Amino acid sequence: MKLARTLRPAGGAVNALFRLFHCWLGWQIHHWTTVPLGVRGLMEMFSGGGARFILLPAVASLACTVDALRAE
Repeated sequence: MKLARTLRPAGGAVNALFRLFHCWLGWQIHHWTTVPLGVRGLMEMFSGGGARFILLPAVASLACTVDALRAE
């Protein structure tokens, strides 16, 4: 149980960093001029979707740690 109390916020922090990385990556992809517009738009959408998908476990691990530990 003590290990779970330590690992859940650590996992949430790692997920938050992955989310920031995906937001940054989407911004970088937006400025690429050598990639065709259709492909670039698709890459931006994948990066944005990944950032949104990663947000849920990050918030659950950081903000709802006590509730998540009770569920075990």
